[in-house]
Amino acid sequence: MNRKTLMITSVLLTGLYVVIFASHGLASTSEAENPKAQPAFEMNILAEFFKLTDDKQSDYPLADIFQGCPRPDCIPAIDAPQFIPAAEASYLQADDLVIAYSSGSEIRVYPTRILDFHEIVNDTVDGKAIAITYCPLCGTGVAFSREIDGKILRLGVSGVLHGSDLVLYDDDSRSLWQQITGKSFAGPRRGQGLQSLPVTMTTWERWNNAHPGSLVLQPPNFEGITYKKDQYRGYRESEKVMFGGKQDPRLHPKRVVHGFANESGAMAFDADRLSKAGSHKFKLSGEDFEISETADGSLQVKQLTSGKTFQPLRTFWFAWYTFHPDTGLWAD
Repeated sequence: MNRKTLMITSVLLTGLYVVIFASHGLASTSEAENPKAQPAFEMNILAEFFKLTDDKQSDYPLADIFQGCPRPDCIPAIDAPQFIPAAEASYLQADDLVIAYSSGSEIRVYPTRILDFHEIVNDTVDGKAIAITYCPLCGTGVAFSREIDGKILRLGVSGVLHGSDLVLYDDDSRSLWQQITGKSFAGPRRGQGLQSLPVTMTTWERWNNAHPGSLVLQPPNFEGITYKKDQYRGYRESEKVMFGGKQDPRLHPKRVVHGFANESGAMAFDADRLSKAGSHKFKLSGEDFEISETADGSLQVKQLTSGKTFQPLRTFWFAWYTFHPDTGLWAD
């Protein structure tokens, strides 16, 4: 990037969604409740970049897909990540939220204070092409294999959102992928799914205490970004949901839950209550399961009859409810 591009990128990054919140809803209940209220940009990303002009081209009505920034990649993915030993990651604080991924002998940590500004890291770990993705609007961190149809994809931030969730796109086909589900809902790969990979979302202190040999993502050198400011604190505290999404009054919309779904149904578990309990047994369509949390913050759901294990999704309550409106809920 040249200096001018870097400066523009920095301005967008340091206030991208914050500016939109200020002008499109945090101070206005009517706009937050109106799913048709869309920010105005010179470029119509859906029509001009992804060539989507008709509802038949998408699994979702195009009016439910919100443009959140001026162009694709306005939030730039990290494509050449660099890492430092955990002992050198002095920029992290004990309660910082991190996403940890392990494969073979390699353990890598991706702090959300960096991902707030980039949302995607295209990486290669233990010989596997992966993408670490984070949606600060939904609180979800998901890892995917970047290999599909025999190709290694580069994933980028599309600039649009559905259900307030990050929508990825791949450079190869310009298909759109929903982060929470991992499925492509528009484009040449519509109907295909990315393979999700297990990650742990926890605090830096908990993970580092258990895995001091981890490698940590080094802050990239983007002009004007210090990665020190919490861009989304006001958003997390607010009950307002922007860029689409459903709400259910049983919990604050930004309450963190761990969600599990299979072909039989869906359940959400209040994160604070689960941390206190350590584990919880539950039934889903007559089958017995147990969700449990370990000391480093890792979670798993185990089917008690077969012993098969699954990884739940850490997310905000509204986001889980948006994609699983028939979900059960275990909370105080």
